[in-house]
Amino acid sequence: MNQIEFTSKTTRPTMPRLWQICAFVLLFLIAALLFIDDPLTKYSIDITVSILNIVAVVVGFYLCKKSAFPWGFLASGIIIISSSFIINSLIFFGFDLNTQLSLWLEVLGITLISFFSANLLYAFEKQYKLKGITIDYILIALSVTFLVFLISPNLLTTVTQTLSIYEQSLVFNVVIGTLFFSLITMGYLLSKKIKRSDLILGSMALSLSMHFYLDAFITFSNLSNVWLIESISWFLYQLPGVLAIFYIFADEQKYNFKPNQAKNMGVKLLWIATVFSVLIVPTGVILRWLLDFKNINTLTIAVMSVVLGLLVIWRIINLISNYEKQRQKLKNIAFTDPLTGISNYLGLQTHIANLNNIFVLILNIEDFKSINDMYDRKFGDEVLRSLAKRITKTSGVLYSARTTGDNFLAVLQVEERNIYSAFVTIQEEIGLWDTVFNRRVAIPITYGGSHSVNPEHIDILVSQAEQALKKSREQKRQFTLHKTLIDSPANNLKQELPRHELREILQRSVDQNELPIHFQPIYEIGSGELKALELLIRVDSLKYGLLMPGQFLEQAKSYGLLTDLTYTCVCMIAKNIHRLPDVMININVPPYMLDNRETLRNFITFFNSKKLDPSRFCIEVTEDGDIPTESLIPAVNLLKEAGFAIAMDDFGTGYSSLGRLSSLPFDTVKIDRSLLLAADNGNKTILESAITLVKRLGVSVVVEGIETLDQLSLVRELGADAVQGYLFSKPVPVINKKQFALNAVDIVSEF
Repeated sequence: MNQIEFTSKTTRPTMPRLWQICAFVLLFLIAALLFIDDPLTKYSIDITVSILNIVAVVVGFYLCKKSAFPWGFLASGIIIISSSFIINSLIFFGFDLNTQLSLWLEVLGITLISFFSANLLYAFEKQYKLKGITIDYILIALSVTFLVFLISPNLLTTVTQTLSIYEQSLVFNVVIGTLFFSLITMGYLLSKKIKRSDLILGSMALSLSMHFYLDAFITFSNLSNVWLIESISWFLYQLPGVLAIFYIFADEQKYNFKPNQAKNMGVKLLWIATVFSVLIVPTGVILRWLLDFKNINTLTIAVMSVVLGLLVIWRIINLISNYEKQRQKLKNIAFTDPLTGISNYLGLQTHIANLNNIFVLILNIEDFKSINDMYDRKFGDEVLRSLAKRITKTSGVLYSARTTGDNFLAVLQVEERNIYSAFVTIQEEIGLWDTVFNRRVAIPITYGGSHSVNPEHIDILVSQAEQALKKSREQKRQFTLHKTLIDSPANNLKQELPRHELREILQRSVDQNELPIHFQPIYEIGSGELKALELLIRVDSLKYGLLMPGQFLEQAKSYGLLTDLTYTCVCMIAKNIHRLPDVMININVPPYMLDNRETLRNFITFFNSKKLDPSRFCIEVTEDGDIPTESLIPAVNLLKEAGFAIAMDDFGTGYSSLGRLSSLPFDTVKIDRSLLLAADNGNKTILESAITLVKRLGVSVVVEGIETLDQLSLVRELGADAVQGYLFSKPVPVINKKQFALNAVDIVSEF
């Protein structure tokens, strides 16, 4: 068995040696600014560092394939700030540039970097689906702002009207720097882990914040000797640009915490933000009273209270919404099959209540393991998903579910007399073939069903359907109804109908000269090409649905209607011959017609009157102990003279099969499914002998009832010429012309 190795290590993009050297050179240059007081040298270094910063950040952005959001904020912020350094230096060297441009670029660059840091909080929120953490941060930041204005309500007026534009920008930078630093701090408090990237980002936040504080201190304190402080401030302002190079090359922006741990962090932050916002207004009022400040405007207090209250309400609504989504998600997980997306058995139980006439059908993919073995597990999973969709879309299916592995369950509401019609509809709509990943593949399905007019509990019906499915698989049937055997059409299903109603149905079909004939393809086993189509008679009933041969053939014979039904089939062939592919068409003729020379001549005459070419038709002669072989010889010779091919049907079921095979000029022998089933049970000697015997006589061999890939492999190994069965196609109505064009080479070539 192949072993799968799991690893928790991730591959990080390493910083190229060239850019490592570049970054360390830049660090050395900006550190040199602390000891240089010559303006010319200082501004020259500024231009050099700024240009190299821009180049390094852009290279790192593209080399590490960073996304435009959020990394574009960081890269753009560093580039803009570096551009402001270049503008300042160019002004010093005598270029005529707007001095305020540099100032506004600094403000814009810092704002973009703050947006990037805010995204770190959002990334944490998104990764752990803790919606509301960003709102909590806004609530805390706004509460602090309101507290400042409560203590000093004239602060905004003082800043906007008293200070110069440069001083206003300093105040703005201090606020932004504080928010930037608080975001990084909050990220650490949430994670409580320090990685290399955390240290770099924290150093960036600290450097920018300290620069703003020192700048404000220098401006508003009127110190006389500030050279050293200015040098430190300038160094701290240049440092984040260099650190950004390391950060872009090194960071993966990933959090590795247990979901419960992250949830606890979010809950703590929620309580802190909520309590803080509720207490902030009364705290500010109390502080003003303690500091003996004049009373603040009542409208201001009201506005602050309303704004904070609305934010708290927004947070609560967000919290409730998130809770509902999580609850719904857990419910979906509990009631939904994760692979197919349809209900699981538990989810199905929640849907079915107070319904009568419930028909439960369990579907099992036969030999599903071979699909995984032939292709792979991914292909098998897609087969299951596709089948789930087809079951869900099938007519009459109220609810569907995947119960276990390759078992599915469908629930219908039908009356007891319509059970088989409902099954036939499902069988035909689901079909045998599917296209998965542009590959046509056979998906043979076995069915088991149960029905109840007034079900007491769904579990009982499902258990009965499972028993029926087990019986279907044991007896190689396609469908079994609990306590009542219902075979697939290929197994001659019998459902008792009142005799007088059946006679009326048959007579109506004859009078209207209309039958819903079906064809089942026969394929060459070597090439997979379509060889022939066998006509299968059906009778339609509005009340009982589509009737199978086992339900009406014996009665039709006893009512003297079998000959008329045969003629009706010939009429239907003539009517639809243009829809059929140009291959041989097999027709079953009742044995008693072959025993009567006059009846057989009438049949040939009628056939020719419909302008049908006998050379395109093969008459299948079935085993019948009442008609001796000697009586069949002239009938077969007459058919051969008329141009028909002759096939022996159901070889191996009658006592006279060998005698007929040696006496009659058959073109094809169709080996009965019973020999194939015996081979499935370990006794393949009879099947092997039958195929060998027929082949030695120079007659083509068709094996009927192929339903699995293993059976196909076996009969090919034993030398059969052609195959027929549900593995390739169920009986198809003549209106489904496209079904006959199927080439089975994809299946056959696998063996």
